[in-house]
Amino acid sequence: MMTSVWAATAGCFLFASALAFAHDHAVDGHRAGAATGTGFAQVAQQVVPEAEKKAARNKLLAGAPEKTSGIAALRKLGRVALDGEFETVAGRVLRTRELVFEPGATVALHRHEGRPGVAYIIEGAITEYRIDADGNATSTVKMAGDVALENTGVEHYWKNESGATVRALVVDIIPAK
Repeated sequence: MMTSVWAATAGCFLFASALAFAHDHAVDGHRAGAATGTGFAQVAQQVVPEAEKKAARNKLLAGAPEKTSGIAALRKLGRVALDGEFETVAGRVLRTRELVFEPGATVALHRHEGRPGVAYIIEGAITEYRIDADGNATSTVKMAGDVALENTGVEHYWKNESGATVRALVVDIIPAK
């Protein structure tokens, strides 16, 4: 299984490398993609010989670990069920952001509808004011290492009342615009 994953990864890397090479070098006397103006390579001949591809793949896989090791800890931070969030994932993307809150910073009151997410506090302490899908109101100080799960029906805002900088990693699923 691991070999097939690495093989697929290596294949994608080699294909992307070949396209990048073709885009920047002349093929049959013309710059790739120049004729159509698309910026996509139109390769009329083999750019990387099969023997080179195989040698590159073998070199990449030669040092690939077969076991995961050195992971000191794996802490499950939480889960958001996607059932009921939206009917299909088509037209949506997984977005990741780091937010840096200066002392006194706020994130305005907002409601999550079909935009599930996770906020992981990397550094500092920040207060979350929340009304959950059942109408329960709470305020919680989230410290470094804490997680806030956001799903449909959650209405909340954030305030940095700590007097120090706060950093958070926020990952959510949003419409692709």
